[in-house]
Amino acid sequence: MLLAVRDQPELMAVRRTEKLRIPKVQTEKTLRDPTEVTRELKVWRERVSRELDVAAEIQRAALQQFARKAYPIFAQCEPAREVSGDFFDVVNLDPNKVLFCLGGVSGDAGCTAVVMAQSIDLFRAVARRNVPVEKILVQMNDCLTADFTRGMLVTLICGDLDLSTGRLRFVNAGHEPPLVYHVNDGFRAIEGRAPPLGNGQYRRRNPWWAEDIDVRESPLYLYSDGITEAPAGDGGKWGIEGLKNSLNLYRHLPLKERVCAVMQDAVGRSTERHDDMTLLAVDLTPWP
Repeated sequence: MLLAVRDQPELMAVRRTEKLRIPKVQTEKTLRDPTEVTRELKVWRERVSRELDVAAEIQRAALQQFARKAYPIFAQCEPAREVSGDFFDVVNLDPNKVLFCLGGVSGDAGCTAVVMAQSIDLFRAVARRNVPVEKILVQMNDCLTADFTRGMLVTLICGDLDLSTGRLRFVNAGHEPPLVYHVNDGFRAIEGRAPPLGNGQYRRRNPWWAEDIDVRESPLYLYSDGITEAPAGDGGKWGIEGLKNSLNLYRHLPLKERVCAVMQDAVGRSTERHDDMTLLAVDLTPWP
């Protein structure tokens, strides 16, 4: 998880419009001095290292901040490396209104930390304007496509939860299909075919649509593909069915304990992870 925490300015060292680019070591016509090339590469590596250090510090501080909040939302992330490509955040607009997101970045690994900070910084800024969730994605996409390094995409699910009624309105921009659970019907995947953020052809357009559910009756689960691609005992992948089975096994636990138990199931399947694993649950159902 990576959060750009506005309440902690000392962690905001990742600048919104900055991009990481690998220095060119030679041109078509001119071979450069090897000493100069080595020096430039060293500077670039040190710069990337600093960005990763800052991103990791942001993640640690944000996890502590998130754990202190009494939301009917809980998430856990297990990064595969120093900094996760997955992220989530929560913005509390008033006592009855909570906006949240879960997403992930794809593309050049060297730019991941910067793009994550950009994405969450934008989410927080736009969410505080109190606009519909569809408009949040439109405005984020317009800003991201103006600043993005070529080839970077962000998948994102953005939700607007009314705590007084249990109504949840959410939009899926190219992320894994959320799972909703109903006691009579079991699990249902909510498929979405809307594009991820970062695609310039959708600037000033709205290809994203919202769906509504009542989380007083149907808990919602968001997850990254690192969970469904975890290894299974038969040599295959855990898959969506493995995730459903684990969620069903622990469905009677309180929210936090439920998420942690499922994550332990997923993480414990491999001693060597190649992808981040993130699970976020939203649940207002009465717990006995």
